[in-house]
Amino acid sequence: MAESRLPEKAAYTIALLMALLAGAQVSAADMAWQQYENGRQAFDARRFDVALTDWQNAIALRKERFALASADIEAALRLPEATDSWDRIDLIVERLATKEFGEREFGVIRDSAAGSLRKEMESLHIRTKSPDLANFTRAWLAVEELRGSAAIHNSLKALQSLAVELQAYPEAEFGIGRVFFIEGELALAELQYRKTLDEAASLEVPDDRLGVILALAAVHKAKGDWKDYEDDLRLALSDSVIFSSSDDFLRTAMERALDLQGFDVMLRLYPVDEPKIIDAASALGEFLLRNGRSQATISLALAADAILTRALAALREYDPALRYTTLEAFSSLIAERKDLASWCDEKGLWKYLYYLGESLLADSRLESGRQLLQGLVASKRSGVWGRAAAQALARPVGKRPAILP
Repeated sequence: MAESRLPEKAAYTIALLMALLAGAQVSAADMAWQQYENGRQAFDARRFDVALTDWQNAIALRKERFALASADIEAALRLPEATDSWDRIDLIVERLATKEFGEREFGVIRDSAAGSLRKEMESLHIRTKSPDLANFTRAWLAVEELRGSAAIHNSLKALQSLAVELQAYPEAEFGIGRVFFIEGELALAELQYRKTLDEAASLEVPDDRLGVILALAAVHKAKGDWKDYEDDLRLALSDSVIFSSSDDFLRTAMERALDLQGFDVMLRLYPVDEPKIIDAASALGEFLLRNGRSQATISLALAADAILTRALAALREYDPALRYTTLEAFSSLIAERKDLASWCDEKGLWKYLYYLGESLLADSRLESGRQLLQGLVASKRSGVWGRAAAQALARPVGKRPAILP
């Protein structure tokens, strides 16, 4: 697969020619985004070579645009008008625009923008004949289009920093990694995912970093690199509120409630409204359980709690007075909501409740574990996991299952 990569300049040229041949009147940002979207659609259609080329083109287009923007900003900072500008964009723009248009005409332009800095910059960019002002406004507009004026904070330094960050296209880099992973090129996939994480500051949606970490974990799992796999899962949880060191007391209280009062009481007392932990916490819990480590219990409990808390929130959209009572009662409620029941299945609710029950039994928390497994057996939709729970209940005390299903 490595041989299929195009040189960066060639990728950019191809993408540009494609847009021109199509007669497309699109901005540079639109071109990069369109190439990214083309790649995503090709990937979904399993046309992986096409997806790879499209994402390479998107990366080249993005880099070209924001390398130019960075150079324009650097040039503006060397202008006499930037002297004593106190890091203020509005001040350097006012000086350049007044120099070209005069105070009166610039005042008219500013008034016509009605307080919108973007409209003001667009108007100045269209009207100016000064390369200095044209290049600077072009750079500002490029950054603002992807990050918004609030991120720029009227700061030249912030504008400069964002222009450098935006030369990367981590979403496209991640896409390339996904192609490598599917085609079994695990070493290349790992390199791409690590590169994506290095460029995470440029992600349009910062929370997408979590998905990249989980993808890297999948690579290490496929390679059997178990230490790295565990490290990845812990990294995925490092930004979580419930897994932070400041919440040690809360986690301890939850585990105590689980031990003494059972899972149903724990959930009623301590709902976990943090759905982003579900995938990493459940995977970490399963990994720890399979390796005979007692830390599995709290990870599995938090994952199951987070799934149920999100499902209950969805049910309360129709019945705000709804309260959680027992697992069996909850299973009856979602049996009438196929979409919600499917989501719980997809997230592995019943599987991870079974694992939690096994973890409790392994830790000699017999009463809590048996109570949970009994609730799982009685629950609708628990399916194979309900049957596994029944088998666990029938085992002699102290005997662990040879293979977890």
